[in-house]
Amino acid sequence: GNAGYAYVALAALFWAISRDLLRYQPLVRVCGWIMVIAGPAYLSIDLQCPLPLWWVLMDSLSCLLIGLTLLWACPKATPR
Repeated sequence: GNAGYAYVALAALFWAISRDLLRYQPLVRVCGWIMVIAGPAYLSIDLQCPLPLWWVLMDSLSCLLIGLTLLWACPKATPR
C-alpha cells in the first residue's frame, strides 16, 4: 500500500529530474542520500515485522543500491 505509492512517487520524481541532470544535480545527490539512508531504515523496520526474508532484502537492498547508483553517477555530470 503505502510503500508502493512512495516508490511510484519517487520514480516519477526521478524521471522528472532525469530530464535535466545538470540543472538538478544537487537534488540528485539529496535523493541519493535519502535512498542510502532508507536502506538501513527499511531493514530495521522490516526486521521488526513478520515479513519474509525476500521482502526484507528487496526493500532494504533496492533502496541502498538505488541510492549508491545515484551518488556514483552524479559526479559524472559537469555543471554548465
